[in-house]
Amino acid sequence: FSIDRAIEKLSNDKALDGAEAEMVAEGRKEFSNIGQSTRGGLVIPSWGLEARANVNENGTAGVDVLGFAEALQANSIARELGVSFFNLTADGKFVIQSPTTVTWEGEVDANADGGQALTTSSIVPKRLATKVLLSKQLLNQHNISVENAFVQDIARAVAAKLDYSLFNDDGFTEHAGNGVTPKSNASVSSLMGALVEQLMMSNVNLTNAKFAASAGLFAEIAAATQVSAVTPLLSGNRAYGYEVMFSSQIADNASAQEQIYFADW
Repeated sequence: FSIDRAIEKLSNDKALDGAEAEMVAEGRKEFSNIGQSTRGGLVIPSWGLEARANVNENGTAGVDVLGFAEALQANSIARELGVSFFNLTADGKFVIQSPTTVTWEGEVDANADGGQALTTSSIVPKRLATKVLLSKQLLNQHNISVENAFVQDIARAVAAKLDYSLFNDDGFTEHAGNGVTPKSNASVSSLMGALVEQLMMSNVNLTNAKFAASAGLFAEIAAATQVSAVTPLLSGNRAYGYEVMFSSQIADNASAQEQIYFADW
């Protein structure tokens, strides 16, 4: 029985047949048993709303699936950080503008070249794929919870993989740490302060800047202080006034150190 199929037939003024007709007949019978009547439409008996589908597990006998416990995929933070996403079918380019310099000149001196230059950075589409195998029996006993469970897990897996590739060398050079000189400090509070200072010195607009930290740093950051016994480093998910987001997808492939980034994403 498919609610979607029944609704599609009714919305197109088609007569119900098969499992849909039998289910509606059972629904009207249940209504009649409690002294109620129905006037057409889609009537489903209470037992018809049970969410279950029989599946095979490693060749054993079928079992009733009463619900799905979602797989533990990493939560994606890229969009929350402010990362822009582009749907590409061909190579693309970003134009990068260098800063113009200005110089005090003499009254009749020629103007010096401001050094304005435009360069480009290319991005190339890459293929990310997976497949999920569903049995014919499962499809024949189609239940919307089955469909939602698989579709949502695939979507979350894709998002988690994109996050991992953003922060790690996943076979590509286009990741956040590529070409960046890392800072290290025994004090996580001093380290985060140095990251903010570095962007300030680089003239980055910090209005939308955020920290992205390895989940393995949560305990250290949560326990750290800006001023000992006075001001905690992390307050309301913010440090030095900037939001801190944690992800299990941020990991250093080259050493045993945890990673934290600060950027206008």
